[in-house]
Amino acid sequence: MDTGLLPCGLGARDTLRLEARLPLYGHELTEQTGPLEAGLKVFVNFDKGDFVGREALEGILKSESYRVLRGVRMVDRGVPRQGYPVFKENLPIGEVTSGGKSPSLDEFIALVRVPKGSLRTGDQIQIEINGKRKTGEVVATPVS
Repeated sequence: MDTGLLPCGLGARDTLRLEARLPLYGHELTEQTGPLEAGLKVFVNFDKGDFVGREALEGILKSESYRVLRGVRMVDRGVPRQGYPVFKENLPIGEVTSGGKSPSLDEFIALVRVPKGSLRTGDQIQIEINGKRKTGEVVATPVS
């Protein structure tokens, strides 16, 4: 029976989840980065009473070092990849968690982790790619 479906690999999964701003363990989620910093605060219900990890999560929210994910569209030619440093006004402010070519948008995009409040939609940033700083623009994402 021919279904007309073709198999695809991890690359397709990765680009599609990046476009949808869905976190992936090892990129947006790690042992050092929990659900709040991975953009999953919507799934943490502080109104439900006590739960394992509640105190730690509340501490992160109150912390001045609370980090968030922001979407970036590359202005300059370059492929942002995990771990590349992010700069604003020549100061290091964060790093790329995921990046690549968006087949739907036909441009290079990334998710970057930066301190809360440090970037707004429309801000220009630089991502160091192969030793050169390339300009990107902060954009709205499906889940902000």
